[in-house]
Formats: sequence, structure tokens, C-alpha cells
Amino acid sequence: MSKLELHTSVEEIIECEDIPGITIKKVNIGKDYFWTPIRSVYLSTEIPVDIRNSILKLKTRQSLFEANRVIYKEKQYKATKAAIAENDDQRIKNILKTNERISNEKFSISFSFSDFPNQNLGESFEGLLDAIHSFSEVILFVPHVRYSKTATTAREYDAKPYCRYVDYAVDVLNEKNTKPIFVPFDVDYPQKISGKILGHYAKKGYVNIWVDLKGKWINRNTIRKIRTFWRIMNKIFGPKSKDVIIYLTNIRKVPRRGLGDIRLAPSDFLGVFTYGDFVGAPFKGFMGYTNDPDYWLKKGYTSKEEYDRDLLRRESSIFDSSSYYYIPPERLSFRDIRLENIRRAILNMIALYNNRKDKEASYVAYRYKAEKASYSASGIITFNEINLIKREIVRERRILDYVENKDFFKNEGVSLLEELAKPGKVSERKDSGLFDFL
Repeated sequence: MSKLELHTSVEEIIECEDIPGITIKKVNIGKDYFWTPIRSVYLSTEIPVDIRNSILKLKTRQSLFEANRVIYKEKQYKATKAAIAENDDQRIKNILKTNERISNEKFSISFSFSDFPNQNLGESFEGLLDAIHSFSEVILFVPHVRYSKTATTAREYDAKPYCRYVDYAVDVLNEKNTKPIFVPFDVDYPQKISGKILGHYAKKGYVNIWVDLKGKWINRNTIRKIRTFWRIMNKIFGPKSKDVIIYLTNIRKVPRRGLGDIRLAPSDFLGVFTYGDFVGAPFKGFMGYTNDPDYWLKKGYTSKEEYDRDLLRRESSIFDSSSYYYIPPERLSFRDIRLENIRRAILNMIALYNNRKDKEASYVAYRYKAEKASYSASGIITFNEINLIKREIVRERRILDYVENKDFFKNEGVSLLEELAKPGKVSERKDSGLFDFL
């Protein structure tokens, strides 16, 4: 076992006075410095190449890219195992949702499994970790095993076998490695299990933690769980808690309600207000399927086509920084021609989907691509908005005067803002270099 090198450090800290969940940190990640919070941008081969090129033209020095993958079906385990065992380059890249061009960017891949992958993949698991290492440019995410007592896409387990699994994966990734390693944590752990896992992480020096939100949206209940994680982590890590870097990912983009709504709550964007140093790519969770052929009637629609149309408009909605709502792409426009090109490409995919000859065809061809492209466009917009938030905090140490004027926080988000805006203590800061991130 090689000595664990974290390849990360926290250099400076500034806490917001009126929303203590927002903490600005100067963080060294591998060979780069970042002022957090940072929003990563979704990028993968699922997005058409012309849109990918537009996304990459919009990148800045601080831009991070992420693809997320959840493995839960038996055929997915078999395909992954076979691709690694057969050393099939193209199939491995398909599983990772990447290629050589994408992986040359500041790109990382987060995997979540429904069961222990070292048991299900056998010898191929180490090969998967080697693939993750090779194609992740910035951060190495130890694959997560999702926890649940009831869900079929997760499993119940104790802290001890999980910690053994994490140590094993860390050892494989850490060998001859110069990239930061982040260990996983499940948002649904009972307190007893979370305490044992965090205690193990503190003992081993695992201060880089990625929290899997598993498609949950940010509401009071989710905020409660994140606060509990953060409080227990601070108690267990003690003085070392200042070195902990938290990466929240797989947050649901918008809540599951109101297909006809033209303004949708920005669930994934709210992650930046809740102790996330990094906020990763969205994940909408697993949608249940029904055998009822007339299920759209129960949703108030007169046809399945009408239901599908509104569902597509909803899933392809884009973040609007002026209001903090997600809005259907046909109701927006952008001055930046590169961002506008992405919006138009999404509208074109929507038109192709709505006009397809086979009305029962798989949604993968158009709807799925439009949805993923909207993740990327929204990631770019929220990345820029977070930089404005950080600038405001550096200048004023406060952010309420800025965000409370956004329409979302004036309306349905007002109670969430009240929940987030608790009195907090401000850390000492150094004035030098505070505007490096701008």
C-alpha cells in the first residue's frame, strides 16, 4: 500500500455573514488553484459534437467538467465487466461517456453503483478504476455504493464493509498517482452509520469527500441532511475540518411537479448555498414506469403527445440568472452567440423529437440529448452567476441584498432563503489574492 497523498490543500477561508452555508475557499486541486464554490459543467459524448464544441468555447481557466454514471441494472454490470475484461477501448470510453478530446479538459467522472462493484465486477473492478484514473483529468472519484433500506437501485449495508471497500479502491487509485482522490458519502445514511464512516475517513486522513444526493432536490429535508452531515463531520474531524473539501453532486435539476409550469425552482443551483465547495452535474433520479396506457389522463392531459411535449420542455429548461428560475428554452435568448447556439440546438432537438414519425420511439435520440445539453448550458450560466456571488461576498461579506431580489427568492424560495440565512461566524481572511478567481 502506497502512502496516501491528497494532492489538495485549503489555503484561505472566507465565510459569508448572512448565509453561512456559503464559504469561499482558496483550494489547491492537484496543480491548479480554485476559489470555491465552483459549479462544474456537464460534458459527455451523450451531447452532440457541435454542442460540445460550443460548450468548450465558453470555458474559462476555472471551468471544471463532469460526467456522472449510475450502474444498477444487471446488463450494465455485465457490459462493464466484459468491456474491461476484453480491453475494448471504445466500449470502455462509452461506459465512461468520454473520449480523448473531452478527457484532455479539466474533466472527471463520478460513478455510483447499486451494489459493491468489486464483488459484481470481480477482477474487472480494478480495470475500471484504472480507466477512471486515465480519463479523469482533475479529480478521482472513488465509486459510490448507494445506500437504502428499500430502493431496488441501492442496498443496505454496515459501515465496516463499506469502509473496507473504500480503502481498497483508494489504494488502487493512489498507486503512482498525482491526482486528488475524493471518497464517497451517501446523503441517506442513518446517523450511526454516517458517524462510523466519517470517523474512519478522519482516521485515514480522507478530507476530500463527495456527497451523492442521488437525484434528490434541495428542499428543507435535504438541507437538514446536508447540515447533519456537515455538523457530524466538523465534530469528528475537529481541527482538521478546515481542510475538508466537500463536493455535492447528483442533485436533481428541478423538483418533480407541474409539467405545465414555465418557471421551475433551481434545485441543483441551490447546492452552492448548502456547504458545497464544488457542486457537480445534475441527476434526475430514476423515474418509475407504469403499465397504465392512459397514465397521462391522470396528469390532466388529453393525449400522450401533449404530455411528452411538456415533459420535454421541462427537462430541457435552462437556468435564467436574472430570476434564478429554470425556464423552457423557447422563452429565453442570450446575447452570447455561443450560448445562443446551444439554446437553438436544444430547440432543434425538441422539434425533431416532436416531429418524429415513430411516436413510440425511444426518447434517447432527441429528448435525452436535449436534456443533457440543457445541463451543460445551465452549468455554464450558474458557473458565471456563482462568480458574481463570490465577488459580492468578498466586497460586502454578505449576499442577502443581492440574492433576495431574484424572483425565485421573492416567491416560492422565500422560505428556503429564511432557512439558509442563519447567523454565522466570519473567519479571518487574508486580503492578498482574494480576487484571483474573478
